[in-house]
Amino acid sequence: MKRIDNFIENFNQGKSDYLMLIPRPVDSGFVINDVYTEGKTITWGIDNSRDALSTGKGMKYYCKKIEKAETNDFYTVLLSNCVNFDPDEKLKVFTIEKKN
Repeated sequence: MKRIDNFIENFNQGKSDYLMLIPRPVDSGFVINDVYTEGKTITWGIDNSRDALSTGKGMKYYCKKIEKAETNDFYTVLLSNCVNFDPDEKLKVFTIEKKN
């Protein structure tokens, strides 16, 4: 989670950064999250072509805001102010279970 926090901090300071997130698959193939920013816009690409249970289409989001939400059990990365979405809509793009 530290690396995601660092990415969010760099974005909020207007710095460029790159991040690749590959969560462990539960019962199928890998889903790759390819994330980068030049300091003004976040481009979050989701490549699910290796996941046998997906449609293999993938997705790409272009957003102006990123934040981390926290519950007792999970951290969730939220994007907002995204192209083709309501500016206030928060997209849940990545969730990590907290470790004890």
